This record gives sequence, structure tokens and C-alpha cells, in this order.
Amino acid sequence: MREAPLISRLKTEFRLARLWPWIEKTLPRRFAFAAIVGAGAAALHWLIFPITQARVTFIFFIPAIVLVTTLAGRWPGVLVALIGLVNSALMKPPGTLLTPNSAEQVALISSAVVSVLVVLVGDYYRSLSRRELSDLHELHELSATLASIPALPEQLKLILATFARIHGTHKGLISTFDPTRNVLEMAASSGFGPRSLEKLKVLKPGAGPSGLACVEKMRVVIDDVERDQRFPEFRQWARSEDIRAVHSTPLIAVDGQVLGALSAHLPRARKPTERELRIADICARKAAVFIERARAEELVRQRDRRFQSVLEAAGVPFLIFTPVRDADGRIRDFRFRYFNAAAANVMHLKAPDIIGREVLEVMPRAWEDPGRLEMYIEALERNEVRQSERKSAAV
Repeated sequence: MREAPLISRLKTEFRLARLWPWIEKTLPRRFAFAAIVGAGAAALHWLIFPITQARVTFIFFIPAIVLVTTLAGRWPGVLVALIGLVNSALMKPPGTLLTPNSAEQVALISSAVVSVLVVLVGDYYRSLSRRELSDLHELHELSATLASIPALPEQLKLILATFARIHGTHKGLISTFDPTRNVLEMAASSGFGPRSLEKLKVLKPGAGPSGLACVEKMRVVIDDVERDQRFPEFRQWARSEDIRAVHSTPLIAVDGQVLGALSAHLPRARKPTERELRIADICARKAAVFIERARAEELVRQRDRRFQSVLEAAGVPFLIFTPVRDADGRIRDFRFRYFNAAAANVMHLKAPDIIGREVLEVMPRAWEDPGRLEMYIEALERNEVRQSERKSAAV
């Protein structure tokens, strides 16, 4: 479930295509590119013609057809092939092509057959490259957008939307595992009706593909719900939703704990492709990272709330400061960040009136005691405890 090696491989594999972004913009540009490459290949053949005569008339057009078909498309590749065939005919001795079964005629026909094969192969790899570049763009946009979304539900919805779109389906599901209740809870969904949402809201581990993926900690693939015997209770629901295939990928934390599952629901019976499985791993890893982060942040908030409750109930004044630095980075003052009720009573101040303000702004004589500010600075910069006594209502 590591995305970095895949992203790096895609960037390297298709760097050539990205060097020519202008080719993709319009059809005239693609054909112009084909004409230029075809003319270049023809020029090379005429350049070596005094040496080779008519023995080599098409060899430079094969890589030219591959290049143009891969970058510009099938029909621009056909244009290069036609240029190559016409050029080959012009280089042959006059009248030799009209002789039945002559070597020149066979060579030209062979060149035409090779051209067709090369165009088909180039077009196939062009479709692969365009799809992979599209996936790379989708994943890049997903990463960039996720960074600006603060809430986990919206993050999971965006991950699921990208995941479903790349799979060519509008139905998907992300469920998160609640260990305290031992259930899977629906965290994000796409394309399901109200009845299905109610059914998927809470699932037990082992129930359905998502539940089984969480129990086994591995991907569950159902390539045909009508034939798979693992989930007979799942079959009728799948029919009502026009679902014929499902695959679920578990969300695994860094420590190996199961966080939930990511599922794609497909409209026709089939196995997921290698590409779809890679995308599932990437999206599952992203979802796991954000779920872990959200849970860690919630634990911190709970700890802070407990800590604040203890401080508020304490009878000892307690304050928290943050440093205020000058242009050179030296601490010139401190800012109030927190103080409890006991401190508020001693200082005869209210928290809303001073939180966020500098100490000297609230109490102009706070640092008049010799060494007092220096003691605070030293405790902060050395990360050491410092003690002092002062009988005063001020800080």
C-alpha cells in the first residue's frame, strides 16, 4: 500500500509524453508533428541513398511511426506510414513496382503490413500512457486538495470519489472499525439509495466484503456476486443495487491495527485489473493515514480537556505563556495563552480580556524585578525548571 514508488515509476515512464504537451491540444498540431517527423525520416533516407541506393527505404520510418502514434495518436501515425510508403516508392527504380511479385513490390507490401502492426501497437501503448497519466493527475489533485480539507468526513468523501471515478463506477464505500463496539461504521459512501445506506450504516466484522477484509486483514475480491458462495445474504441486496462485482481493501494502521475498509462496487461481473488494485492500495493508504491522524488528534484533545479540567479545579494559580520574539529572534516578552480560575482570582482579571495579549500590555511593570524575565527565558531555551518566589498580586 505504498504510493511513492508507483508515483515515481509513472513519472519516469511517461516523462517523454510530458515533454510534448502542445501536441495533445489540437488535431492540427498532432498532424503537423506527424508531417515533421515523417519528413525528417524521409530526409534521412535520401541522405544515405547514395550509399544504400534502393536497398534501405523504410527502416527509419518504423521508429518514426512508433513515436508519432504514441505521442499524437493513431491517424497521425498512419500519416507517417503513408509518407514512408510514398517515399519508398519514389526511391525504387522506375517501373519495378509494376512488376508482379518483384522484390520491390514485396518489400513495399511488407512495409505496409509492418506499418499497420506498428500503428496498432503504438496506439495501444498510447492508450495505456494516457490512462496512467490521467491516474497520476487524479492522485496528484487528490493529494493537493486533501491538504486543504481539515475534517475527516470530507477527506474520506474526496478519497472515495477519486477512487470510484478511476474505477469507472459511481458506487463505493469507506467503513471505519470501532474497536470499543466491535463494529464497522459507514464513514463515506457514494451512489447508494436510502435503504442501502441504512443497511451499510453499521456492519459486524465478517459481514460482507468489507467485514471480511477487516477480519482477514487482506483484500477480498468478489468477481461475480451471483456465483460467490461466501455471502449468500449479500446477493439479494447486490441485485437490488445492480452490483455484480465487489472488491474491498482493508485500511491498516502503521502498527498493524485494522482501521476499516475501502470498497468498490462494480456494475458487471469481472476481476479488478492490476491498475485498479494499485489505485485501491494508494487510496486505502491515504484513508488510513487520515483516519490515524484524526484519531491521534482526538486523543490529544481529550488529554487537553482532562488536563484543563484538572487545572481549573486546582486551587493553585497556573499560567501558560508563549514567547514573543523581536526581528533578531530574541525573546522580548511573553504572551498569555492560558490561566486557570485560581490565577484569575489572584490577578483580578478575566481570561477573555487577556488571552492572546502580551504580558507588558496587560501589566507594564511585570518585568521590573531584576532577573525575572531572564529566568523565564532561560527556563524556556534550556528546557529546564526554574523556581522563584514573589509576594505580589501580579505575575
